[in-house]
Amino acid sequence: MVLSGVQERLAPWLAPTLAPVLSPWTSWLFPRRVYLEIQDRALTALALDGGAVAWSETLPLPEGVLQGGHPQEGEALGDLLGDWLIERGYAGARLRAVLPWRASGWRLLQWSASAPDRPLVDLLP
Repeated sequence: MVLSGVQERLAPWLAPTLAPVLSPWTSWLFPRRVYLEIQDRALTALALDGGAVAWSETLPLPEGVLQGGHPQEGEALGDLLGDWLIERGYAGARLRAVLPWRASGWRLLQWSASAPDRPLVDLLP
């Protein structure tokens, strides 16, 4: 089922008085996504609205909250993250954790002959 563009097509038909009633349903049907980059010293969030950046912010973390990517105070970190998202209006958003840009990279692979039958299996250890 494709729901792309449904909100935009229904907007002229929905009166502003119906918006508060339908808001919980639209946020459930069309959840906003927040991409979260987790580093030892900061959390960086990015939310997109279509192709445009709707929100981007870096939240510095106290030293020792994360060490080597592992939370030392998991409950406190969860509370901090939840409060931050609520304050910015992203309660109920779907979170996706992404790798820090230094931990990832793109590579273009060219096979010497024809591509193998199972290229990913051959590449991964």
